[in-house]
Amino acid sequence: MAWLLPLLICGASVCCGCVVQVLSLQLLCFEKLTLSTYDGQVDLVQNLLLHPSIDVNILDHDSHSALMIASATGPPAIVNLLLQHPTINVNLENRSRHTALSFAANAGRSDAVTKLLTHPAIDVNRFDKSGLTPLMFASFKGYSEVVKQLLTHSHIQVNRTYRDKGPSALIWASGTGRLEVVQILLAHPHIDVNYSDGLGYRKTALHLACINGHANVVKALLNHVTTNVNQKDCDGYTPLLAAVAFGNEDVVRTLIEHPAIDLESVCNKGFGALRLASAIGYDRIHKVNVCSI
Repeated sequence: MAWLLPLLICGASVCCGCVVQVLSLQLLCFEKLTLSTYDGQVDLVQNLLLHPSIDVNILDHDSHSALMIASATGPPAIVNLLLQHPTINVNLENRSRHTALSFAANAGRSDAVTKLLTHPAIDVNRFDKSGLTPLMFASFKGYSEVVKQLLTHSHIQVNRTYRDKGPSALIWASGTGRLEVVQILLAHPHIDVNYSDGLGYRKTALHLACINGHANVVKALLNHVTTNVNQKDCDGYTPLLAAVAFGNEDVVRTLIEHPAIDLESVCNKGFGALRLASAIGYDRIHKVNVCSI
């Protein structure tokens, strides 16, 4: 593939058509070059973008554009050059409906995210084929700097969910124990801490943190002024009952210290925290509950 570069650098016509264009651009953006060669790489991309026949939005056989690959792996200078091209489609999607911003967020590239967010046409809330937004990607993976950058955008929808049913960014972060991201999201003035997924489970961020035993995340959620500590899911489980059911003693201890906790709440099958702990055989949790009454 390297033989393509001299053709384009010398200003020769693109005799191989679109294939030459996209492969040349992506070769420059995708290769793992050392820092000492990045300056030359940027110059080559700049020359390519000046060619009158260049199609900056063309996709390769994997349905990736040059901007997608540069956003995931390349230096910010190349992302910037591509964004400055007058025909760039910043929201172009691949087969999985991933955009350049999705790629950058999923890779934890806060520098690329910053560049992409400056484009006036950027769609910061776009879903991919799985119903995930860039904010969800970053929240799920714990990329706090990317989350911060996304939340600065004036059009960000912090509570956006796929068809008003799927998990929110806060639920993704809470369920995976991303404490720093949870704290950042909770500081957003429009955060809905009590949103429950509409997939039939009706679990909140607090439910997920309790189920997965993330005691520090539970504490952060409990500190939010609007948190409903006794909200029930589709089976009638409060966060306390969920923590008991999954044997998370540290979480149980954290919850029972909350002044608004309902120790008498029962699930749809009539089990309260004490009976549930006894039935499952969690003796230590049973003792914790007994001592709290």
